[in-house]
Parts: sequence; structure tokens; C-alpha cells
Amino acid sequence: MIANDVAAVSAKGARRWQQGHPWIYRSDVTARPSTPAGAVRVVDQRGKPIGVALWSPASEISLRMVDRDPRATLDRDWWLRRIGDAVARRAPLQSVANAYRLLHGEGDACPSLICDRYDRWLVVQLMSAGLETSTVTPGSTPPGRAPTAPGSTTHPPGVGARAAGRAALGP
Repeated sequence: MIANDVAAVSAKGARRWQQGHPWIYRSDVTARPSTPAGAVRVVDQRGKPIGVALWSPASEISLRMVDRDPRATLDRDWWLRRIGDAVARRAPLQSVANAYRLLHGEGDACPSLICDRYDRWLVVQLMSAGLETSTVTPGSTPPGRAPTAPGSTTHPPGVGARAAGRAALGP
């Protein structure tokens, strides 16, 4: 997903992001993007690019920063890298537990994306409008869908998904 729209943030919001906080609150957005929700580029009060974020216009947490590189493209490779890193960090848990958080949103640099493993099942939660409306290039792995390999933790017989009060269960 290529972020073409732009959000501007206050000095306070930019400072918070530069200090490592992953969220920009609605009160710190000084120029709202025109897109209803999705990936946007973020600039500070002087117009200097500071990163890419998921835009959720109705949320108090309006911007969830996903990449400090303002040129980042949230495409298949970007998602595979982030999700793959999280899955690799949890690999040692497979030998001692059959239920654990496989992907923990901001903690794994995938804001508002949660994935829990329960034995052979995965339960995915999309926790922001910015992520729910996100798309990636055709033929790629969408947000919330882990890369799969037969027999691996990320190749379950089914996946449960929850987004904005909607739930689904499927193979």
C-alpha cells in the first residue's frame, strides 16, 4: 500500500513520535488527510516528513506510526518482514506452550495488529480503521494474514478474525 495522502502534526506530536511513542492523538493532528482511513505520510509542523502511519479519523489515536522512513511502502515485502520477525521471536514458545500471542501490535512494529495462537488456530484482531481499510499490492499477503508454510505455526487449519465488532471464522 502506497501512502499518498499526508497528515501534519503539531510540534508536540512530532516530538512524541521522535521519542519513540507510536501514537499521535487527534489533538496533535494539525492537518487531516483527505482519505477516510488507511496509510498516510506524516509531516511535522514545518512540513518535514517524519514517517508513515495508519490513519483512523474517528479514533482518539488518529495516527499509528508504522515506519520512520517517510518513503516506506507498506507492500507485501514490508508486511512479510514485520510479521516474519514477530513469528521468529516467538518460535521458542512452540516447544513449551500451545497458546500465546504471536504478534503484539506496536510491540512488534505492526500497530493495531494482534495475532494469538491457540493450539492449531490463529485469532487475528485488527484494532484500527487505518489497518482495516489497508490494502497491499495484488497477489500479496494482506495485513493480518501471516506468511504461511505447511506445518508451521502460521499455517493453521483456520483463522478467526475480529475487526470493529465484526467477527469471522474460516479455514
